[in-house]
Amino acid sequence: MGRNLIISVIFGQYVIPSHVYFRLVFTCRCLLGVKIVSNKIVVLGKALHCLYEYDAIKGNTYESIGGNKMKADNHRIGAHQSIAGGLSKSIGRAVEIGANCLQIFSSAPQRWDSVSHTTAEIEAFKKASLEKDVHPVFIHAKYLVNLGTDNAFLLEKSISAVLADMKLAHAIDAVGVIVHFGSHPLLWGGVKRKIYGQIVRQILSESQGSTKFLFENSAGGGSTIGTTLEELGMIAGDLNDDRVGFCLDTCHAFAMGYDLRTEDVVSIFADQVEKQIGWGRICAIHANDSMGELGNKRDRHDNIGKGKIGKEGFHALLHEKHFRNVPFLLETPGKEHSGPDKENIDMLWKLSR
Repeated sequence: MGRNLIISVIFGQYVIPSHVYFRLVFTCRCLLGVKIVSNKIVVLGKALHCLYEYDAIKGNTYESIGGNKMKADNHRIGAHQSIAGGLSKSIGRAVEIGANCLQIFSSAPQRWDSVSHTTAEIEAFKKASLEKDVHPVFIHAKYLVNLGTDNAFLLEKSISAVLADMKLAHAIDAVGVIVHFGSHPLLWGGVKRKIYGQIVRQILSESQGSTKFLFENSAGGGSTIGTTLEELGMIAGDLNDDRVGFCLDTCHAFAMGYDLRTEDVVSIFADQVEKQIGWGRICAIHANDSMGELGNKRDRHDNIGKGKIGKEGFHALLHEKHFRNVPFLLETPGKEHSGPDKENIDMLWKLSR
């Protein structure tokens, strides 16, 4: 066996290479909540036990999800990267800047056109992801998507675009698709919330496997929905589906009035997330500093440590017991205003230690 893992399921045993250990733990935790004690991973609510050899994780220790800690060198810190030139090119770009997890668009985010990726591209991407240890992977839905609209044409386009992303996410073994809630000119509640839930259920029913639909919290400007933890919790309760998860954007949360500047307030925020949503549903963090002041409801990302959240805030986020076990994905402007760069990645690594 050497450095392989033994996965014992009620249906039998399977051997899995140790380089997918993190992906296994991450996926189980997002789907069901996972408790890791001694040399056993116990997935809560399901008859699944994962046993692994000691040298497969080099002696790293993990505690229960209610208070788990991951060693700093096991952090997953990554960024959004371009797929220009082919899907697998994004893996190389991630490695170049020091990232070990990744977010991509499947095609141009400001156009409805979709791109058909070949089987060879998909296989090359998956091979590079494993070889370069860049995982987990996420797809971000197009900026045009608005599942809250009453415009039939826009809604049809939005559903089709998300379904295409869910299909690709399944093919490349991505955790799921990160989707903005969208907007609606009237108050979001009652009948409209019910219709919104039906739309998401339709997308899930037409998608393959365990690919997750991941809502991203909004910054609160205009008529956007999904701005507060309470709203996120309500939609999670409405859908009550293990494939529904969340990506928390630090800039958006700060813009909505959730203070993230010190260890004390980050701890309070983490407790609120647990109360309203549950950390088992949080599958990614969009790590973005904020150009705007606390509660200004403006979605303006800044480079890490240069904005109003600051280095102290991100140090607190990276060391908080719940946050530290979730991948951090940069969407910062970068020093040259060309997107997430090595300087921002290096800053997060420095603050994580």
